[in-house]
Amino acid sequence: MSADDRVRRACRTYRAQRMLGGRVEEHPLCTLVSCPERPEVWDANFACDVCAAAEGDIELAIGALDARLGDAVGVRKFFCDPETPPPFVAALCVRGYEREGTVQLVLDGALRVRPRALAIRRAEGDADWASVAALTARSMQETREQRGQEPPGPAFLDQFVAMRRAMSSVLHMWLAREDGADCGYLASWPGLDGMGMVEWLYCAPERRRAGVGHRVGDQR
Repeated sequence: MSADDRVRRACRTYRAQRMLGGRVEEHPLCTLVSCPERPEVWDANFACDVCAAAEGDIELAIGALDARLGDAVGVRKFFCDPETPPPFVAALCVRGYEREGTVQLVLDGALRVRPRALAIRRAEGDADWASVAALTARSMQETREQRGQEPPGPAFLDQFVAMRRAMSSVLHMWLAREDGADCGYLASWPGLDGMGMVEWLYCAPERRRAGVGHRVGDQR
């Protein structure tokens, strides 16, 4: 597989994964995804697959997301990747959109590490999802503190975890347990064209650097 092919497949898989669980509307210039019952979660309300490059088309694409989300959703999110037209990315920056990057690592072949033994299970019942919620709250608090931000409120946390649970029939959440306590999680998805995804990896600080993440990832 060439490097360009890896990039194309990774972008396509990442975009498709983001659409899971949302209401998808195909627009001539982009794909619109919304989830009105979770208005505070930007990951559930956004646009991707943008092909707008001309000034008029850029305005139409931005307006399409505004029309789709309305006043109920206060955040506007566009997922851009190497296939997004540069004029559209530039237009967002000019309009004051905050740019946030993400790194996608692609693994060809088997995982090379040898994870240690650890109890892993798929999150299914209410008790499991309560553990996911508790670990998610810790993860968000840690991230916000690093950025000098206030921790998320209960409404946002509830909506965010509900979104993940709604997607769990296709994007599975896995919990790691050690010494009788859940200490980490990740989500896995088979993906497209042989390009699967491991997402949302988190390990409690007191359990880090002990192979928990390697073990959960190896199970998938």
